[in-house]
Order: sequence, then C-alpha cells, then structure tokens
Amino acid sequence: MFEKLINLIFGCNHPERHHSALPFTQDGKSYRVCLNCGTPIDFSLEDFQYITPGYLRRKRRRDNASTLLASKF
Repeated sequence: MFEKLINLIFGCNHPERHHSALPFTQDGKSYRVCLNCGTPIDFSLEDFQYITPGYLRRKRRRDNASTLLASKF
C-alpha cells in the first residue's frame, strides 16, 4: 500500500526486476511492461535493449559512422 502511494506521487523508477520477462509486440512496436506500475517501456527486438534517449544517440552515431565508411569506398 505504502509503495503504491509513493509510486503515485513520485512515479515508478521501473527497476529491472519488475519488468515482464518477454517483450510484447503490438502494432509494430515492441515493449516490456513494468509489473510494478503497468507502464510499457519501449524495447528493441533488434538489439534486445530498452529504447532510451542514450540508446537512440548510440544508434544514430553507429548509423552515421557506417554511412561515412560506406561512402569512402
């Protein structure tokens, strides 16, 4: 009861141990669910990682680097 009240006020930090074991896919979008609060968390089936701002930055850098390498040859 107390934990739900704290999550309601401050929000859930979605600890890894509270995520569903398998990712779900619906309408072409994959996600895992926080079993603590029910929030869907975007998930990449490509790399099996959570889609966060840091993940998107790394992916953009990697894509740009591969494009630059391909254009040199």
